[in-house]
Amino acid sequence: MSDDFRTDDELARAHRRGDGNAFAELVRRHEARLRAFVAGEPAWAADHGKLTQRVWAAIDRALQDGKYRGSHFRAWLFKSTEAVAGTPAGTSARASRLTICFDRLAKAQPESHRLVMCVSHGLNRTFVARKHRMSKAKLRDRYCVAISAVRSCLVKSGHGRGLHLERMPFDSAKLPRWLERYLTGDHLGELIEELLAVRPKRTPFDFAAWFAPLRDHILTSGLTSVPRSAIRKLFTNPPALRLLQREVLTTGGQYWDQVPRSTGFTRRLAATRPARPRPLALPPAPPTPQPVPTADAPPASPPNRRRLSRWVIVAAVVAAVLLSGLGVFAVLALTGPRG
Repeated sequence: MSDDFRTDDELARAHRRGDGNAFAELVRRHEARLRAFVAGEPAWAADHGKLTQRVWAAIDRALQDGKYRGSHFRAWLFKSTEAVAGTPAGTSARASRLTICFDRLAKAQPESHRLVMCVSHGLNRTFVARKHRMSKAKLRDRYCVAISAVRSCLVKSGHGRGLHLERMPFDSAKLPRWLERYLTGDHLGELIEELLAVRPKRTPFDFAAWFAPLRDHILTSGLTSVPRSAIRKLFTNPPALRLLQREVLTTGGQYWDQVPRSTGFTRRLAATRPARPRPLALPPAPPTPQPVPTADAPPASPPNRRRLSRWVIVAAVVAAVLLSGLGVFAVLALTGPRG
């Protein structure tokens, strides 16, 4: 029987019997969802590639030892992943730096920070523009400039290459499709870190009550059929995105297998007109230590004086060569054949 027609349970039993192709087929079926599941946890996001390899090695041993009892393979896979990775502890260095950068934005440019909160929380762009008495084009530009300033702060500190919020669509109607790509991609954990840094304080949110009436629609048809108000609650409660991802990856239908996955920082949201972000205040760089002259060695000359000295030496050498050439020419002229 072809591997395509065998169930996960049949492949697991075949692998235990020594079928070399069975485990490869299990990896092919579930690799994308496992990588997304690992990368969706902010504490695991930085090393999700290595952690995924460790999980597959542990799954291989567990199947050979008969620890899989034949229930729901994908649910067992994710549960085993949590056992291998352990309980997430603390926050990553990127998350800590994000908090610092957004705090600096709030202190240096409070109005821009409020705009970033409104846009990143999925509020209707027209409503936000009217509230702040500006056009949508001006709102888009202000948002891009503020996010660019935070990105510069993050990149200069060496904790990342960019921000996913820069790629957030400005058209609210495109938010569901954009979010679907993160639920199935390798960057949801980083997106959650950014949303938490924008506004660390959150209101209580009951995910089970939110998900129950929408479950069938989401698992079979994605987020496009979900009301906009429900989508906004996900952005204002970022940890709920992780809970939603677990439901989608565990029991989501074929629709979710066809969703394009999020990529890296290849595209950014462009401003409506060229604008340079105002740099956020960064800690001053430590002074460069200067060499201390010793008693035996004279003090070093300034760079300009050393450069001038080199030019004087070069000019003297060139003049000496020219003079020697003229002297030789004069001798030859005097001692040459006479008519």
